[in-house]
Amino acid sequence: MALYKNVENHNEDIEKYENMLENDDYSNGFNTSEVQSALEELEEKIKKYKKTIAARKAKLSVDGRLNLTNLLDNEFLKLRIKALALKQRIRDRLRHRKFELENLEQAYRKTVNHLKLEKHAQSQLKRKEPGIQATARKYVQI
Repeated sequence: MALYKNVENHNEDIEKYENMLENDDYSNGFNTSEVQSALEELEEKIKKYKKTIAARKAKLSVDGRLNLTNLLDNEFLKLRIKALALKQRIRDRLRHRKFELENLEQAYRKTVNHLKLEKHAQSQLKRKEPGIQATARKYVQI
């Protein structure tokens, strides 16, 4: 089904590029040679996809081909596959977002810990400062 969808998408792109060539209306900074090369690449991709589809159909038995045509026409199956793909994309994004939040939390904790460490060091210096001054005075007196 993905191969069929790829062929459809490439055919739509070919139509778009052909309209550009016919109307001399190039968008996105394209020029004639770039549009022509893009058309040729898309046509080659479509040929490869069609060969792959034909090879995979040839490997199927008669019953397999009938099942394939029934499955391709099944609207419930198409909706189910789209829903599963959408569900997978949502899960991937949530997983990615989770790791982003974890990294942010770790950075925050490091910053807070560093601030606590600095505060503790300063308080210890203030606490020990009178003893250090007394020791320094004894040294100066000697």
